[in-house]
Amino acid sequence: AYNMTTVSSNLATNLLMDFLDADSVQATSERLGTQHMQTIRGVEDLKAFERGLSNRATSADLALLMERLRTGEAVSEDDDAAMRDILMDQVFNSMIPNGLPEGVRVAHKTGSITEIHHDAAIIYPATGAPYVLVIMTEGIGDHDESAALGSRIAGIVHAGMRGTS
Repeated sequence: AYNMTTVSSNLATNLLMDFLDADSVQATSERLGTQHMQTIRGVEDLKAFERGLSNRATSADLALLMERLRTGEAVSEDDDAAMRDILMDQVFNSMIPNGLPEGVRVAHKTGSITEIHHDAAIIYPATGAPYVLVIMTEGIGDHDESAALGSRIAGIVHAGMRGTS
């Protein structure tokens, strides 16, 4: 789970998916309230992809899952705290964290494939209440460009949440 989250290891993801199975992951996300998320397979399954079988997520569903983690309502307070700790160790910080002021802590999960790039985060400002932010981009082939866009959005949202816009 650590490598799957912090460095987006596809091998770690697939090992965990083999252990849990996609139906179990789907059932858990539905139990937590997601409406449109679909987990039907691991990653890098080209045969499934060619048949049109792909996992799907929406920003609303990712935000819901992050909010459940933030409030300790996903699994249990202790387990959710352990997951937040792993999210704090995310290695790829070019999107949401890059747009935030120094001293703001971010527990987040990034992802990208082809022209899709996203970052789902629990943001812990130096002062004030934590909040959830999810940014998903599609159609931008250059990941540096999509990261820069996400970073700018994160900065604007943060300033608005803090009343400093």
